[in-house]
Amino acid sequence: MAKQNKKKVITRLRRTYRLVIMNDQTFEEKWSYRLTGLNVLTAVSGIAMVLIFIGIMLISFTPLKRLLPEYPDAEFHEQMIQNAVRLDSIEHELMVRDQYIRNLRHILAGDSRTKIDDVPDTVELYGNLNMEPSKEDSVLRRRVKLEQQASLVGQQFNNDKGNIKKMTFFAPVKGLISNYFNYGEGHYGIDIATEKSSSVHATLPGTVISSSWSLETGYSLQIQHPNNLVSVYKHNESLLKEQGDLVVAGEVVAFVGNTGEFTTGPHLHFELWHNGLPVNPQDYIDFE
Repeated sequence: MAKQNKKKVITRLRRTYRLVIMNDQTFEEKWSYRLTGLNVLTAVSGIAMVLIFIGIMLISFTPLKRLLPEYPDAEFHEQMIQNAVRLDSIEHELMVRDQYIRNLRHILAGDSRTKIDDVPDTVELYGNLNMEPSKEDSVLRRRVKLEQQASLVGQQFNNDKGNIKKMTFFAPVKGLISNYFNYGEGHYGIDIATEKSSSVHATLPGTVISSSWSLETGYSLQIQHPNNLVSVYKHNESLLKEQGDLVVAGEVVAFVGNTGEFTTGPHLHFELWHNGLPVNPQDYIDFE
């Protein structure tokens, strides 16, 4: 009986059929195709396998896998790792605290020993901790150091200000000051916003000691003046003087630009150095 049923199934699969497309009004045959049940079964199975393969590839290698309700995304996975690290740190801190309390109780009881039941003492436990300063602590230390240096520099210049204040400075450009001198934050000059291509003038007579270009400040110029004064002009559009050239006060030495990475618009970054230390140009020059 089973063999007969099997033969019937095989016979049906091998039986030939014709798929016909015809005109509904004239019954004219437009297209036909011969097929068998086995061909249909094979085609359906092949299409199903291709669709399953495509689905697996899309879920495995595309963001579609995040749409699955039980699939953890990258953010969740990273959070799990961070929680595990925090838990381990908390366990270590609790162990250190408990050991400290046990040692303290032991000392208060009159025993000078700091080890109990072969457990490392507090010094050994804290000796393994990372005592390097954090990023925030390093920034704070640097800022305090710069402020202290600024205070010392200010005291040092109190005796020298009278000498250079007697000199007549020429304003390199006229405009609006967008960023002021701040020694504590490492901004050793002022930023004067003005129109692009405006003339940049030498503030005092002197000799050009540097005429160059850099990625950060663009076209820059440095001029050595009498009384150990040096003026610096940065972010220029172009330079008119080269190293070794002599200039007079008020002479055009460059044009205002917006060159270099450390700029957000057309302006002149102007610095004034006296005896190798920066001074506030606004104390000696009127830029408005």
